[in-house]
Amino acid sequence: MVGVTAIRSAARNPEIAAVVAEGGYHNMGDNIIKPDKRKSVFETAFLHTVAGMFWVYSSINPWQVSPIDDLASISPRPVFLIYGEHEAESGHAGAQYSAALSPKDLWLVPGGSHGSNHQIAPMMYELKILDFFNRSLLH
Repeated sequence: MVGVTAIRSAARNPEIAAVVAEGGYHNMGDNIIKPDKRKSVFETAFLHTVAGMFWVYSSINPWQVSPIDDLASISPRPVFLIYGEHEAESGHAGAQYSAALSPKDLWLVPGGSHGSNHQIAPMMYELKILDFFNRSLLH
């Protein structure tokens, strides 16, 4: 959720000069229920209840919370999206990258998954982020 928060915050706060977002979901509602044909009817009903309760208690429709809707408004500030190769499809990394306007970067960490990207490639992870900020902020 931190990556999504960074994207949504930058879209609303022009003083944020550049964004690095790692492994964010594409839609909160879909992320909560995670459609899967292998789930039992009970599991599916439970997750829909969780999403509904979130909506009731927060007054926020979770299916209307999507970083894809915010990415374009960050431009001309740069965005760097990082996804592990094993989470890129479920996070709709390609769609998020397409939604962002230039300048933008996408790194798919080979062998990475949610929360493990830094452990999988620590040196490359740090170098890529430092390079992004150097290019973005040190004109």
